Parts: sequence; C-alpha cells; structure tokens
Amino acid sequence: MSEPLRVGVIGVGRIGVHHTRIAGNTPTVRLVGVAERDASRRRWVEDRLHVPAVTDYRELLPQVDAVVVAVPPTQHAAVTCACLESGKHCLVEKPFGVSVEDGLHMIETAARAGVVLQVGYVEQFNPAVAALLQAVSGQPVRVVEMQRLSPYEERDWDIDVVLDLMVHDLSLLLGLTQSPVAEVQAIGKSYQSRYVDYASTNLRFADGTLARCSASRVTPLKVREVAVTTSDSFLRLDGIERKVVASRHTTTTREDVAYRQQTLSETLWIPYVEPLQAQFDDFVACIRKGNPPRVDGRHGLEVLNLVRRIQENIAAAR
Repeated sequence: MSEPLRVGVIGVGRIGVHHTRIAGNTPTVRLVGVAERDASRRRWVEDRLHVPAVTDYRELLPQVDAVVVAVPPTQHAAVTCACLESGKHCLVEKPFGVSVEDGLHMIETAARAGVVLQVGYVEQFNPAVAALLQAVSGQPVRVVEMQRLSPYEERDWDIDVVLDLMVHDLSLLLGLTQSPVAEVQAIGKSYQSRYVDYASTNLRFADGTLARCSASRVTPLKVREVAVTTSDSFLRLDGIERKVVASRHTTTTREDVAYRQQTLSETLWIPYVEPLQAQFDDFVACIRKGNPPRVDGRHGLEVLNLVRRIQENIAAAR
C-alpha cells in the first residue's frame, strides 16, 4: 500500500474549516496541519479538530505533498504561487484569484513546477448538477436562467458578489453551453458593502443560447436555482432541496384519437454525495494517477475572463 498523501490546509475560515474536516477524514490522506493567522481560529482547530496549527503557511511546506488554499481571494495568487514554486500540488478555492492576471500567474507557475493545480468550483461535483447535465445531454439548449441569492453577512468584504457568488453559476454555464460568449449586458449595485452586492447579467452565446444570471448577498431568503429550456424540455434544479424536475411535452398524433398535448413532469433521483468530498477525492486521484483535474486552471481562467467582462459592463452602467 502506498504511503498516505501528506496534506496541509492554508486558511481555516468558513470554507477552510470544512476542507480541514474533509482532509482529516480521508483514509488515503494524512492531514499534517493547518496554517491560519487568526489566533482564535488556530485554537478552535486545535481544540475541536485536534489538528496542529501554525501561523505562517510556509512552516507547513517542508512537511506536505499538497495543500488546499482557502485564504481570502485577494491572497490566492501570492500564496498559491509560493506553494507551487515549492513543488506542492494545489487545490485553490474559487474564485481563483481576483483578476485574469492572477489566474495566468498561477497557471504558468504550476506548469513550470509540473504539479497539479485544481480550482475549487465545488458545484462541478454536485450530484444534482450532474443529474441536470445528464438530462440535457444531446439536446440543444435555448435558455438558461440562474439565481444564487443569499442573506447579507457582516464581514469585511474584499470582493464583489460576481466573484463571491456568481462565479459558481458562470462556471456551470460555460460547461453547459460549450460555446463562446458573444455578448454581455450587466447591471449591479452596492447596498451593504463597498462592493457590488447585487448583480444581474444577460449573456448571449455564439451558438444562440441565451442566459441570465442573478447573484445577491442582500436577499433575506437563500436561493440556489438553475432552469434550463431545451428544444423539447424544461428542467429546474433546486440546489437547496437537492432535486431536479424535468418537464416535457407529449403530443398524441394517432388518426383515431383527437389531438392533445400534455406536459409530463418527473423528479430525478439524486444520490447523496458531499460535493466537497468528491472534489477533494478528485484532487487526490489526480496527484496519485497523474490525471488532469476535472476543474483545472484553464477553466478557472475562462471564468475570470467572463467575470472581467461582467464587471466592466457593470462599471460602465453605474
């Protein structure tokens, strides 16, 4: 049996805590420790999760084979590139930096180092999303509507809602359409923070597909919905309820029966899989087997390019 993969987690905030739990519970992995600047969080990890914690992530690097980078997005590029240059495989949380230049820097550094670089768009590992993609496979997609709405949280925000929330849906959308974005129209507004807290964008793809994405962090109700209209069906994913409902038209055409059109709906069965665990398992498998990640740096860069166009559109309209 091969030796366990030695892993460290850098940043144990809201998402980093879950990465720590996942890494600590994966049998093929040895969680060496975490790095966190905040003293209270370090104590919490040591007391509750019984994991060694250090202040400076560079202390972890000589002891690990791979790291999960879950620091604030403005620090993604600097921390990730330092780890890559040390020869460490990296799973970096979304949004993969805050600019196209950040993404390019990480991709180029990983290529020089010859190590795995995976981007944490965890919805790509959501079984409900997989069911939706399978249901529309082979059908021409006409319209996609996405809503990702959340209540406001008192935090020291350093990015807008496009980078914070909408990126998840942009990642899914680019995988769903497989066509270049031809036109972008977007609006947004700040309500609670210094950055845009609500954004809505209309996209037209080169193949004619239309899409609308709305993202909010000032909505009282949490909503995670995707609706897809194809040539002969309508599918709706409810990310909170973890279900997909598919509706299709059926038409009676027999000569001895009067014409009648009906809509048949079915709820697709979704197996329970924790997306964050599936994402981490893919990361480990890529390291072990030398396979490319399902969500690699090129995909992350494609999302960042679209983010830039949306942000520029919002800025021009304000």
